[in-house]
Amino acid sequence: MSEFKLSRIRFNWKGDWSGGTDYIVDDMINHEGATYVALRTHTSADFYNDLAGTDVSPASPKWKLQSEGVSWKKDWTTSTKYARGNIVKYGASVYQCTEAHTSSATLSSGTDGLVADITKWTLVAVSSADWKYNWTVNTLYKINDLVRYNGKVYKCTNQHVSAATTVLGLEANQSDWAVISDSDTWKANWSIGTRYVANDIVKYGGIVYKCVTGHTSADNITLGLEEDQAKWEVQIEGIEYVTKTDTNTGLTSGAWQEEYRYKKNDIVKRGGNLMKCLVGHTSTAGDAGFNTDYAASKWTTFLPGSEYENLWSDSTYYQPGDLVLYGGYIYKAVTFNTGLKPSQYTSDWNVTFEGYKFRGDWNNLGSEDSASNIDYKTGDFVRLSGSLYIAIQDSTNLQPGEWPTYWEKVIDGRQFRDSWSDGTEYYLGDIVTWAGTAYRCIKYHTSTASASRPDLDVEQPDNDYWTVMILGNRTNKLAVKGDLKTFEDQDSTAVDTIRLPIGGTGQALRVTNGLPRWDTADFQDNVYYVAENGIDDEAQGGTLNAPFRTVRFAMTYLLRDESNRIGVGATVNVLAGEYAELLPISIPARVALVGSELRSTTIRPALPTDTVLTERTDPNKAQTALVIPDDNNRQNMFYVRNGSGIRQLTLKGLTGALSGDNIYGTKRPTGGAFVSLDPGTGADDTTVWIANQSPRYYTPSTATYNPADGVFVVTVPQRQFTPTDATYDPLTGILVLTMNGHGLGRGELISIADESLTFTCAKDDHLTDHPYPRITDPIAGLRVPILATTTNTVTINVGISSDTSLHKFKSSTPNSVTWKHNIKVGQSVKLAQNSFTFTCTMDGNTAQKTYPRASDPAGQNKNVRVDQVSDTTFTCNVGKSSASDQYAHTFVSASANAVTFIDVQSGKSPYIQGVTTIGDNCVGMKIDGGLHNGGNRSIVANDFTQVLSDGIGYWATNVGRSELVSVFTYYCHIGYLAENGGILRATNGNNSYGKFGSVSEGYDTTETPQTVTINNRDNEALVDRPFTTGSEILALEYSNAGQSYTSVTPSVTQANGTGLDMRWKEFRDGAIDKIIIDSPQDSTNLGGRGFQFLANSAQGGDTDQITLAASTTKTAAQLNGMRIFIKGGNGAGQYGYIWNYNPATKVALVYRESDNQPGWDNVIPGKVPATVLNATTEYEIEPRITCSEPPFSVSNNSIQTGAPDLGYSDSLNMWYYGVTGTGNWYTSTDGSVWTLRNTNSTGGNVPNYNYSKFAKTGKVLIGITSNQGELQSLGQTAGSLTHPVVFSNDGIAFDDVPVLGFLPTGSLGANIPAFELTSVAIGGSDGNTVMFGNYNQGGATNYGSIIRTRLGTDGASTIMLGNDNSAWSFHNAGLTAENTGAKTDDKFIKTVFYGAGTWVGLSPNGHTTRSTDDGLNWTAGVQLNLDGTEKVSEVVWGNNTFVCALENSDRIFYSYNGVDWYDSALLGDSTRNDWKVAYSQGQFVAVNTNGNTVVSDNALSWRTKATTGNLTAIAGGQRNNLPTFVGVRQSTGVGNIITGGANPIIRVRIDGNKISKFNIIDPGSGYVTPPTITVYDPEETGEPYYTVNIENGVLPQPHFYNRGTGYQSAIITLTGDGFAEELQIGNTMKVTGLSIVPGPGANFRISGQDDTIYRLVKVTEQSGVAPNIQIKFQISPVITRSTAPAHGTSATIRERYSSCRLTGHDFLDIGTGNFEDTNYPALYVEGQTSANATVQANEVVESNGGRVFYTSTDQDGNYRVGELFRVSQSQGGVTLSADFFDLEGLDEIRLGGISVGGTQAVIREFSTETTFVANSNNIVPTQKALKSYIENRFTGGGSNLFTNELTAGQIKLGARTISNTAGANNPSAMATVSPSFTVNGPLGGGLAALNMFFSARTERDDFNG
Repeated sequence: MSEFKLSRIRFNWKGDWSGGTDYIVDDMINHEGATYVALRTHTSADFYNDLAGTDVSPASPKWKLQSEGVSWKKDWTTSTKYARGNIVKYGASVYQCTEAHTSSATLSSGTDGLVADITKWTLVAVSSADWKYNWTVNTLYKINDLVRYNGKVYKCTNQHVSAATTVLGLEANQSDWAVISDSDTWKANWSIGTRYVANDIVKYGGIVYKCVTGHTSADNITLGLEEDQAKWEVQIEGIEYVTKTDTNTGLTSGAWQEEYRYKKNDIVKRGGNLMKCLVGHTSTAGDAGFNTDYAASKWTTFLPGSEYENLWSDSTYYQPGDLVLYGGYIYKAVTFNTGLKPSQYTSDWNVTFEGYKFRGDWNNLGSEDSASNIDYKTGDFVRLSGSLYIAIQDSTNLQPGEWPTYWEKVIDGRQFRDSWSDGTEYYLGDIVTWAGTAYRCIKYHTSTASASRPDLDVEQPDNDYWTVMILGNRTNKLAVKGDLKTFEDQDSTAVDTIRLPIGGTGQALRVTNGLPRWDTADFQDNVYYVAENGIDDEAQGGTLNAPFRTVRFAMTYLLRDESNRIGVGATVNVLAGEYAELLPISIPARVALVGSELRSTTIRPALPTDTVLTERTDPNKAQTALVIPDDNNRQNMFYVRNGSGIRQLTLKGLTGALSGDNIYGTKRPTGGAFVSLDPGTGADDTTVWIANQSPRYYTPSTATYNPADGVFVVTVPQRQFTPTDATYDPLTGILVLTMNGHGLGRGELISIADESLTFTCAKDDHLTDHPYPRITDPIAGLRVPILATTTNTVTINVGISSDTSLHKFKSSTPNSVTWKHNIKVGQSVKLAQNSFTFTCTMDGNTAQKTYPRASDPAGQNKNVRVDQVSDTTFTCNVGKSSASDQYAHTFVSASANAVTFIDVQSGKSPYIQGVTTIGDNCVGMKIDGGLHNGGNRSIVANDFTQVLSDGIGYWATNVGRSELVSVFTYYCHIGYLAENGGILRATNGNNSYGKFGSVSEGYDTTETPQTVTINNRDNEALVDRPFTTGSEILALEYSNAGQSYTSVTPSVTQANGTGLDMRWKEFRDGAIDKIIIDSPQDSTNLGGRGFQFLANSAQGGDTDQITLAASTTKTAAQLNGMRIFIKGGNGAGQYGYIWNYNPATKVALVYRESDNQPGWDNVIPGKVPATVLNATTEYEIEPRITCSEPPFSVSNNSIQTGAPDLGYSDSLNMWYYGVTGTGNWYTSTDGSVWTLRNTNSTGGNVPNYNYSKFAKTGKVLIGITSNQGELQSLGQTAGSLTHPVVFSNDGIAFDDVPVLGFLPTGSLGANIPAFELTSVAIGGSDGNTVMFGNYNQGGATNYGSIIRTRLGTDGASTIMLGNDNSAWSFHNAGLTAENTGAKTDDKFIKTVFYGAGTWVGLSPNGHTTRSTDDGLNWTAGVQLNLDGTEKVSEVVWGNNTFVCALENSDRIFYSYNGVDWYDSALLGDSTRNDWKVAYSQGQFVAVNTNGNTVVSDNALSWRTKATTGNLTAIAGGQRNNLPTFVGVRQSTGVGNIITGGANPIIRVRIDGNKISKFNIIDPGSGYVTPPTITVYDPEETGEPYYTVNIENGVLPQPHFYNRGTGYQSAIITLTGDGFAEELQIGNTMKVTGLSIVPGPGANFRISGQDDTIYRLVKVTEQSGVAPNIQIKFQISPVITRSTAPAHGTSATIRERYSSCRLTGHDFLDIGTGNFEDTNYPALYVEGQTSANATVQANEVVESNGGRVFYTSTDQDGNYRVGELFRVSQSQGGVTLSADFFDLEGLDEIRLGGISVGGTQAVIREFSTETTFVANSNNIVPTQKALKSYIENRFTGGGSNLFTNELTAGQIKLGARTISNTAGANNPSAMATVSPSFTVNGPLGGGLAALNMFFSARTERDDFNG
């Protein structure tokens, strides 16, 4: 298929026409729909002027119409230029423009808009309507516009502007509208402040209204619709039930509300009735408000009813219809009332039902909740001592039987109370037994053994309490149940028997001294028992014979008295059996729960079918069954506390269900945990923390309280002690100090003053004293914790000593030991109630008051958080006083121990060992650190097996943590889970079956992450490579040209050259610092595709063409438009683009990129192309990069008439000039606003002078005066003429210097008939040299035409050295007959300038001279080839080029070295003008007196840009970071401000047909927005994506003082005060803004990359201090181009991530599922299915920053070290998968079976050394070392080079031939071989030589192009 390429057509399509653009012949553009072709090369201005060609006479059009067209311009707009053929939409119609015009400026009435120019339009199409939605105010409506208004649809009939307000509405223009459709308008609910019109329909309450009169509704809800009732008519009268939802409870109620706006027909609930509103109103406040409104006839009963209000309450407001239960009766309210008892207020209550309520035993006698005061109501039934009573009146604590007026006996009965006991209440009728006899109580009493025992009482005459009911055997010795009768011997009779009372619970009957007795056989302190035959009774549990029944009760029993029942520790032994328990169960601190054996002892949750009895409190009463909740088996089983443990048990029976997937794809079971931390009463409940707690008591010395904010500052004074003795063990570091009565506790902190304790030691036989601690000792200056105490001693550890000899205490300095409080921010204290005494100003500080009171926020022994601390104070907030009570408080005193501080120290983790859990959808062990606000938050486990189908074996969350050894999980949904910062470390564990193995999710959400900032700017500008000829360095190619630079220092390494001297004096603004290759959506297209790069040597060429290598196979279509760069040989540094390539001749016609004309550009501006290219010319062909030009503008400014010239100081960023003949200087920093500086009154009182020239650069402002003008105006003689130079170092104060007065000659003035300063320039390597051109008619003495001086300093600022003759000197410029005779154009220097180490001066007729030693010595150079009428105007330097402007000329001269000068045309039309030239930021601008302005970046190609105001002077500088040129026309005082910029020069590097990077040769300047970059390659198959970045302070090419020699290559690194912003790609990252340096493994999350969490591997660099620490660290995974963050992007670092750390772990068939899915052992017998397939990816799952570190094996024997290293033991394969390897400290790498050079090599070093002098088999050189070695061998000689074939340029040296690659027909091809050969051998030298040259000659064209 044939190809169609626009590049083959002669027309060059340029898209839409744009102003200020350079167009050449045959460019084709689109303008207003039509297509035009360029007839002339020009820069576009106004299109229609260009089309007419009126810029020349006769007119010559620049464009030709190629084809007509139309252009769609969307909606018509005001003040728009419309061209013929433009199409617009206006209203509902479409028009086409028939005559070019600018549209109406307004669109605000019926006569403007498009209709104002209707004759210039023709109607193309019309629509019947243009829908405009709802009618709006102040809107221009056009014919056929449709709107909706008040339910109707209107169509506009006349163009008009709508009314200004909604009040006027559409009705104001009713005649301009026609109604299309009519209807009512539904406006929903009525609202306030709303405009309603006729036919609006609203709902108000339950009624629907229709508006009959337009109006605006009331402005508040209180007035309501009723305010305008007459303007509405009722359409539907309905009701509305009004409800309200409680925001706290979420419950909705229709009850009446106070202060609510009710509308007519609103329905509310009031009591049991539904009430209907009769008139709209706002309800009255208060609960009784309804009664008020009801009485005002605002309500009527809509539906009567009753409402049951449950039990009567004295605080409830009742209303008619309310029903209550009172006693056993039901009453109905007939009035509104509160607190009126139904039984007493019969007029307010009616009895509706007489019933009875049984209240059980009177006062709940015998129960745990018995009370002495219970209210009884009429109708209540109670039982007392077997009898049944009914209340006939309300009563409180009146006993039935004792108060017959309140109680009536219904049934007379008896109650058997078993054996009589002491201290018991007995009631009338109670029956007891004693010693076999039954007694009946005849009077209520409390028994005593002495006064009311039945047998004693009946024997008393008064017989007060008991009477015999049944008489027993009087000889009976058995008094109560359980008594035993014993005999002293076998012959004893019944009368001689002895009573043995029943023993205590758990005692056993044993024989002692021949008689039986009760005794405890197996009791042991703090050891308790639980058995299936036990009883939950506090008298039980201490022995095997009397165990507890349930574990829950055993733990409850211990918690009731921990100090006595647990002490330092207790054990609860659970005997074999299965125990059904009510859950949860809290195991107290220091208690171990121990089963008999793992398989024989099981604990499970009790089910509703189980029987669990209550605690037994009375042996005579039967235990009742507890109610088992239905969800008991879903509760947590065991809560553990500090130091507790569970061992040798099976726990089973928990169940639940799996929740849905969380965001990470894992689930959570709803069942409880078998083992978990005890939540206590909340997170601040320290009693359940895994911590040891010690109370500290402090007595404050003073305190302050601020009642306004509640801040309470308490002073706890430090205490000091003087030890009287001390012992030190150097082996352990233990120091025991004797401080009698110190009162300190373990864990408190003390410090020892330096060298305050004196010891002697046995090392020198105790002869010398040694003070401790020394400043080098570990505890010097530190506070250390007390490890142990006695009453008089404290023990601390001060560190071991190498001197292990005996130490003896000798003495102590006074107060050597200091104690300070140990309270920390965030901890809590308790303030004893009423312990602080204050006075206050409310009563003049007379009364003393104590705090905190019980009602205060800090009262009642509450914890108060500490907010600040110092050595002697702590600050907390105890609550502010009320606004009326904020008086100043004065501290009086504090009670002893007023402050209590619980010192919480690390505790002992609960320990689970030998335990198995069995359940489903539940958790084996869960550590939720969020349950505790302190302590360890941990549990440890060993030999812990969890068989939990769909459960979680181990779960650490919220910073919970564990150490696990041999913890196994089976069938779990998740084996191990760490989340929210949870941490587990497991050894020798496994996860078998189930869904997931070990999972880690998230991080500690309470951690405050460190927020850091990505620092992409910690880099310097980067030179990718130097552009070198093989000797000289022509230019630098930057991959990043940096930004914000003002100074730079280069470093050149790995180079063989010498003499290179390059300095950066210029820094570009608005310049390209880098071009970033972006990642496209298709990541495979990074850098595009199909790009070409060719390199070879030329066959020949000239100034505008090159003959490519004969081996070139590319076609014209492939090469046309490509850039060609000459990289070496003749023409090195030249470049252009191939305009036309001839594949037959290999000749490529080259065009300049700077002006699209035939020829070459050069990377060295000002260097002309080589006239001949030859076989030495090495070229590279690459894609061409073009950039859109920077913006260019010209504006006018106002300059004072008489300004002869303009100057500029780049140090001060200031333009300036002086008006000749005056003392007025003007300065400006923008060229627009000028400030007058009168020199007569500033600085040195400078008089008026005639000025001629000003310096164009420099640190100061300098102006020179003209000779004739001064002589005439001042009347001076030649002998007294001083020729002052005026200067200023700040643009404010000015001074002058008498030049002739300081030149080194005694009578200079008298010997010089004529003297004139002609030019001035500031420069030199340090910028302090000032050079003046001058003419002096010196007579016999030639003083030279150059005057030199230096700037200096007076200690305060830079000034001219005007008082030192040695600083001023004459110098000969080398001109012909210099300064002799009459003044002629060849005898003086007219202009002088400095650049890159060279001063250049020119005479008016073009003689050149230069100095390279800062103006001390000058050498005459060539004379410019002027035509006799041309004269030198001025010279400037920039971009490494001197440029000289001429007078009466159309050309300009330039030189890149000050020696070789070339000319170039400016306008190209031979028109002669007087030119001035200036430079700024890479751009030269030349202007002339006819108003032409031309620009150039290289001094070779000049482009016409604009027309200016016939300028006579111009100076370049910077304004608003843009290159700016200020020009002036002396005679008129009118000037121009020109802004522009330089075009960039960009190259690309091609690797693998992709763009790998963009390199910058010139960054350009003057861009406000990034330019458009175009990459052209006809072979491109995939478009590259890239971003262009512009910055200020960008590096251009340096000023080359010396380009050096011998540089084949070099590495150039830069150091300066700027930076290069580079995306950080790879495995390192730099961030700043840290307060703490994070440790390895921290999570790193970049803003905007929420799905990726990186890991900090290792910090490699750090600098700065908190909070601005900067670090560089290794990061994993590596950062790619698409993920590299921009500079300034925020990132977070978290160190408290969730983690599982597994050592020696085993994964077995993870993924096979729960118990049913796995179907073990069928899994292995029948094989896996899709339902239970092993999923290796589920073995380890990390989400949202969670981490799993592991070494593991799986079911196939695969051994893994995380994801980095794995060994397949079954297959023998080893896999390494790491981002990088750190080989630091590695001695050697043995390559094993890899053969290197035929040996088993041992690599010990990777070397960058370039000489290979070691000659070692153990060193591997780097790529760069190899490159340097080869280059050195070629350039510096050395050993022989052995190779099969070598190509150098066109010459190819083969094994037997010498040939060329240029081709046989190339005249530049190799013709002769000059080297001589010595050939030895039997053939003879001559024959052998001939044989070499001719016998094997082959023409081969296989050069690798």
